Parts: sequence; structure tokens; C-alpha cells
Amino acid sequence: MPFATVIIDGTSTDNFHTYTIGFEKYMRDGDAYLCGNFTTAILLGGKRDKMVPQNSKIFRGSHFIFGPLTGSEDPEDVEIEFLAGGFRTPNGVEVGPDNATYVTDNQGIFNPSNELIRITPGSFYGHYLYNTNGGKRSAFQPEGVVAEKGDVRMMTPATVHLPQNDAARSPAQPHVIRDRKGVLAPYNGQILLCEFTMGRVLRVALEEVEGVWQGVAFKHSGGIADESGGNGFTGAPNRIEVGPDGHYYIGQIGAGGLWQFNNRYTGLQRFRVKRAEEVSPTFNEILTVKVAEGGFEVEFLKPLPKDSLKVGEIEVSQWTYQPSSGYGGAPVGKEGLKPERIEFDSTGKKMRLYVDGLKDASPEFIIESGGKSSENSGWVVHVKMKPKKGEKSLLYTEEFWYTMLKKRGGLGMARQWP
Repeated sequence: MPFATVIIDGTSTDNFHTYTIGFEKYMRDGDAYLCGNFTTAILLGGKRDKMVPQNSKIFRGSHFIFGPLTGSEDPEDVEIEFLAGGFRTPNGVEVGPDNATYVTDNQGIFNPSNELIRITPGSFYGHYLYNTNGGKRSAFQPEGVVAEKGDVRMMTPATVHLPQNDAARSPAQPHVIRDRKGVLAPYNGQILLCEFTMGRVLRVALEEVEGVWQGVAFKHSGGIADESGGNGFTGAPNRIEVGPDGHYYIGQIGAGGLWQFNNRYTGLQRFRVKRAEEVSPTFNEILTVKVAEGGFEVEFLKPLPKDSLKVGEIEVSQWTYQPSSGYGGAPVGKEGLKPERIEFDSTGKKMRLYVDGLKDASPEFIIESGGKSSENSGWVVHVKMKPKKGEKSLLYTEEFWYTMLKKRGGLGMARQWP
């Protein structure tokens, strides 16, 4: 007769904001583990509460693996290991095909933006927990730092910023697109990202620049569903999985207040993948963006007529963030940038966008004021473009947010297309 064995208990507290996120399969040395996150305790309104877990092995605000698991193990055979810490509300976890793990976090104290993070094991991502009066710090939280104030110099930067109320407000589970054929094949390796309270799914593409992971975020799908339950979301996208039929299934679960969308707290919805013949032959969007010397290389799903876009019609701005013990945070040092020129390659699918004045996480671009610093935050570059044929836009995706932690050279170093 099947029976349940308790492997570990005492992981939560009676605080409404402490829950366990997971699980995803994680492999190590041929053994299977479970991968997940622990959220943190907060007070109503968003302030931190002290962390007093019932189990001394537990570090809240942390990302963990649990195992190895065979299905017949005893509790003493299983250990919990923490891969990273410094999270506030890590309401999403994913393990990619390369066994890299991804975590989303929500804006709040020490989190001036929402974030998607490609985990570097052993890292601390900046959300300090109280470690006095019986409280317990997060995994890898630097010792000797006063938790009430924190220290941004000790944090590892987020991989991708998701600006509050623009790109996201409550990011949830990410899903790495993999092994897709047909219309989704060009998106393999990119990430679909549930957004809970704004009722949308984002799309993220990452790249590694001189050993630093960073990337770009796009709006992908959103809006309230129609009466038939299509062309939008019936509830808040929180979890996403691929079903045996190849379509995506969106789990919707929440609570009162902001933890809902379309006045619904629960639901299950299919996110159908269209057949090739159902996709309009004129459908086009920005497929991905990569940093290039002097600016960006923008790749479109299909060729774009070169006369449909003028450099003067492209809007570019950039800003950074200053993590602090205050709730959330606004863009700091925001400025508009003037694109210098654009160049298309011979296929029309790739465009080089040259922008002078781009900044990254280098020391010369750190802003310090009022006891706050943007150190380790990088810069968000927001770009809007609307290529047109007549008055009709040629793109479904007309804007993106790129998190610049490491740029490549400057305008004077720009190379021409081969």
C-alpha cells in the first residue's frame, strides 16, 4: 500500500508570506534532486519581519536543492543544500536544459525592481533579513552587515530587471522554451515568464557577455480574456507547464488584495500553440536583442523593410536603481539617449542600433546620493520603435528593456556589417 514519508518539516512559520516555491527536477552527478525557493516573512504593507524558522536547517529568502531522491529513501538520507540567498519573494523557479537554475523576485525592500536571476551558486542577491533577537539571516547573507541598512556592495546583480508597473509588478514562474519545432523553434532557449497581478506573460532572452549573464525582456501576451475565455487571461498567470499535447497550461492561484487578476483568484487555462497555417504571414516581432560594440544588434523574426524605420523615430532612455531599506525604488539617473544611426544586414532580419552614452555596471557609472548607491545594479535601457507601412505598425513587439551589466566598447569602436 502506498504511504507518505515526511522527509523534512518545520520549513515555514505562521506568517502569511512564508511559503515554499517549487519543485523542479535538478540533476547532480546522475542523482535527482528537487529545486525550490523559500520566501520571507513580511508585515502587512511590505516591511520585513524577523525570520524564526522552526527547523534550524532552513534559511528563508533562499534558493535550495533537496535530495538525492529515489522514492524509497529515509529522511536521514536526504539533505537540503542552499545554492543562493538574498531573495524577498522568489515566486518562481526553473531548471534549464543546461541545469542552470532561474529565480524570479518581486520588488520591495532592497529590491528596487522586479528581477529574473540566472543563479550563480554561492551568491547573495541583496535582500537582507533580520539576524538579531532570534531572527535568522538568508543563505550567504554577509556577516557583519547591519540588516536594517544592508550593503549593496556585497550583492550579486540581478540578471534582468523588470521595471515595476511597466514590464512587471509580480513576476512568477519562468519556463525555458526547449525542443520546440514549427512556429516556436526560433524561440528555443528563451524564457516565458508569468506575470501575476498585471495578467501577462513576458518573454526574456539572455546572453553571456565576457562572463556576465544579462538580457532583454519583452511583453509577450496579456489582457483580459473575452467571453469565450480566449484572447487573454481569465485569471492571474502564476505557474506555467507544457502539457502532453505540447500546449502550455497556466495555473492561476492567488488571494485578496493585489494577489489576483480580473477579480479571480484561481483557475487553469490553456495557452495554445498555433499551427503554422494559423499565423498571419505578416506577423513580425523583435526576436532578440544582443549588446554590440556601440549599441545593440536587434534581430527580427522576419525581414523588415529598411525604409520602414528611421533612426529619428526610435526612442531610447536609460536608468539605474539604488537598493535601500525603503520599500521598492524609482529609476535613478534617468536620461534620454539619441540613437546615432541604424544599419541593416543583407537579410533585413538584423539591425545594428548605434547609441552613444550607454552605461553599464562599471565603477564610473555608479551613482551615490543620500547614503544610497547604484553599485551592482547595472543600467536598464528602454527602447521603443515602430516601423510602419503607411500608418500600420509592422511589429507586434515594439519595445524592450535590456539590462546592461556589461557593454561592448563605445561608438568609436563600432564595426561595420561584414
